[in-house]
Amino acid sequence: MEMSMTKEELTEFLSQPILARIATVGMKGKPYIAPVWFIYEEGTLVISTGKNSVKVRNIKNNPAVAVDIDTTEGGFQSKGAIFRGKAEIDETNTTETAKRILMKYLGSLDHPMAQQLLSMPRATIRLKPERTTSWDYTKIGG
Repeated sequence: MEMSMTKEELTEFLSQPILARIATVGMKGKPYIAPVWFIYEEGTLVISTGKNSVKVRNIKNNPAVAVDIDTTEGGFQSKGAIFRGKAEIDETNTTETAKRILMKYLGSLDHPMAQQLLSMPRATIRLKPERTTSWDYTKIGG
């Protein structure tokens, strides 16, 4: 039985406000993992973060990243995807990108969290994955 998601299933899954985790390579070669919000546009993961964040510094030094996005209801009620590749940092149109992501997760730009995040200098991380692995264990009746 096929447990991976179809392209359509993956796109639908990634449209939900699920927390992602991005892994970058630190300055001393050690892994660094951080929770992030994202949008998925035309096969690219798009993440908004602070312009001076550890994630941005790490990616500028070494663009190799992995992103895990998954959900579970316990046991085999799990689905998700892992994306690997080289990320790019974009420092243009960062406010518009951040607004799209905030709308996905908060539903309003009037939310205090949105106001706080939009007041800070932003950077956009873009990952067009070189490799994607997905799973949906709910397909096997777990």
